[in-house]
Amino acid sequence: MNKIILNPQKVLSVILFVGFVLITSPGCSKATKHHSSQVADEVLFKKGETLFNKKKYARALEEFKTLKEQYPKSKYLSKTQFYIAESYYAQKQYEEAIAAYQSFINLYPTHPEVPQAQYKLGMCYYKQMLSADRDQTNTRRALEEFDKVKTKYPNSEYAQKAQEKIHKCRNRLAEHEFLIAEFYLREQAYKASIDRLRIILQEYADTDVIDKTLFYLGMNYLKLGQKEEAELYLKRLIQNYPNNGYAEKARKELSNI
Repeated sequence: MNKIILNPQKVLSVILFVGFVLITSPGCSKATKHHSSQVADEVLFKKGETLFNKKKYARALEEFKTLKEQYPKSKYLSKTQFYIAESYYAQKQYEEAIAAYQSFINLYPTHPEVPQAQYKLGMCYYKQMLSADRDQTNTRRALEEFDKVKTKYPNSEYAQKAQEKIHKCRNRLAEHEFLIAEFYLREQAYKASIDRLRIILQEYADTDVIDKTLFYLGMNYLKLGQKEEAELYLKRLIQNYPNNGYAEKARKELSNI
């Protein structure tokens, strides 16, 4: 039987040729490209996450934005969108954070981070709230967003946090109304002052300004000469807040009627 002697150089050439064909074939090329894409977006995500955890938020944001732009079908896209919002929030860029959080909530409503995103959306407005003597638009917006946390995600860990912020927002709004009522009283616009104070009793009865609201209602009615109405509110103040400083003032006013 004759032996077949193979030329080593020819064998090597055949192997290289087959390898070239396999690599350049559509299926293999597609698989290689897909694997490369997966690796690339994972690298970007991990890099962005590492930077974020090191509080290098601006650099982290750039990595996340690059991932979002270059790999729109990445499995990391939902978490990337959340990190984009978090990066803006951490840098106190609240308007950008609001848009990013809202986009995350709209695009991924069942994502486990949505309750936190909804809470942070409220915090974006909360962080921009002004003092009680100024415009309260952000306070009202914050209140709306915190209410959504309680309504939509009552069992989440953020529901209680939202409730605490709701109380603070309502206190701010009530104080705003009180300052207006106080201004009207100084200007001797007693009926206008009474209207504002009644708003507090009707809409903010659970806030921390009810004691002085009752006292100022009594004072307004005294200025109008309506002693029975004044007595009604002053006695109510004493009954509900017997050890309060305003209660002591109310007792003095009642003794003079």
